[in-house]
Amino acid sequence: MNSAFSQERVLVTGVSGFIGRHLCRRLSELHATVVAVDNHPPDRAESLPGFIAVDLSAGDEIRALDGVDPTLVFHLAAAGASDAYLPVEDALRVNVLGTVNLLETLCGRAPVVVARTAAERNPSSPYAASKAAAWVFCQMVARTRGWPLLGAMVFQCYGLGQSARNVLPAALAAARAGEEFPLSLGEQLRDWVSVDDVALGLLAVARAKLAPADSIDIGTGEGIPLREVVQMLFDLTGGEGRPLFGALPYRCGEDMNMVADADRTERLTGWRARTGLEEGLRALVSAAAS
Repeated sequence: MNSAFSQERVLVTGVSGFIGRHLCRRLSELHATVVAVDNHPPDRAESLPGFIAVDLSAGDEIRALDGVDPTLVFHLAAAGASDAYLPVEDALRVNVLGTVNLLETLCGRAPVVVARTAAERNPSSPYAASKAAAWVFCQMVARTRGWPLLGAMVFQCYGLGQSARNVLPAALAAARAGEEFPLSLGEQLRDWVSVDDVALGLLAVARAKLAPADSIDIGTGEGIPLREVVQMLFDLTGGEGRPLFGALPYRCGEDMNMVADADRTERLTGWRARTGLEEGLRALVSAAAS
């Protein structure tokens, strides 16, 4: 894969987000020309010389992309990844209208890999429902107009630089501070996949020979209960903190089983996650302590 992207002009939306930052770094390592798009500048804008500040939901701003002419697009921009219960109007504006505007601007001129969330399968939040609605629109234009759109359904992604609003960074902060960490009983099965693996998975989807509107799972194929992962994180950290399982109720309508079809993904793309959960958690703990 080292030279597979060296001739590509890659447009990446949502570059200030968790996965976006990691994907841009990986593309740069592969010598791709990256056009980085977000409505907020990344922390180190100087490291992304192709950065363009654009609110995809604003019709007047999106015209800034008219002359970009990418050969490949990764659409990661979204609202609600770390705040799933955001106001409905914000979820619809950013996740649905922003996606529609981007696709209409590109007009099928370049393949687009659309980052999805596993929560779309049984939506229980404005974030998940709006992401599902955006993907239905993508399916429609791919099938009726023949535009090269692909889905990449990302499961429980974790890693360095994730928002403190997400469960593992929040648990790690409590563990390091020696505090109690209230949460549900934690029996939800989740497919925990390293952000480094996710970046490689997205690249594999872009290179796979897939039909328009096909969607690929980006996960390990193994479901591990939330309580086991949080307890593992506390054990690796040491100290006096402890998780309080059952202190909070489950969310209404919460999907208790989100696991990727990793075998299908490997068969169609050749990609499989390589980072073991304990290895990934140890890296988190080590980075937090340094």
